[in-house]
Amino acid sequence: MKISLCLLTWNEIAGCKHDIPQIDRSKFDEIYCIDGGSTDGTVEYLESQGIKVYQQSAKGLNIACKDGAAHCNCDAFVFYHPKGSIPVEDSLLYRKEKVTFIKYLMDGFLLVLYVMVAVLLYHFYAIKLDRFQIREINILNSIRLFAKSVLLGISQFFFISLP
Repeated sequence: MKISLCLLTWNEIAGCKHDIPQIDRSKFDEIYCIDGGSTDGTVEYLESQGIKVYQQSAKGLNIACKDGAAHCNCDAFVFYHPKGSIPVEDSLLYRKEKVTFIKYLMDGFLLVLYVMVAVLLYHFYAIKLDRFQIREINILNSIRLFAKSVLLGISQFFFISLP
């Protein structure tokens, strides 16, 4: 997967001079900047460092993000604000989070499988503990509970909080 680094700037010359030399450019396939109208030399500095600078189409951080996404030529991108106060290493956290997310995804998938097996075993082979009689199988109820357990397991993917 190709990854872009999109810098968002507006009069950040001091932060750029601090952060840009620390960026490991080998970790990104493309580095570019969306500038909000800098007048302090930010654009000139970034261009002297070989970073393509695009001017924002309108004012506001949301527009900067939208423009950043529009100029991306890779599969994914990372936003970074070179202010000199955010550790440059944070621009590489996406690599660690990706591995963590895949681990959670696999854990969630296994949980769904366990729930499905448990529901099937319970509904198709359940024994009433009070009389030790085999329970009558109710197919529609089993299917309904099976679908509900699958949906509950799948919802784990979307509501899990990454460390």
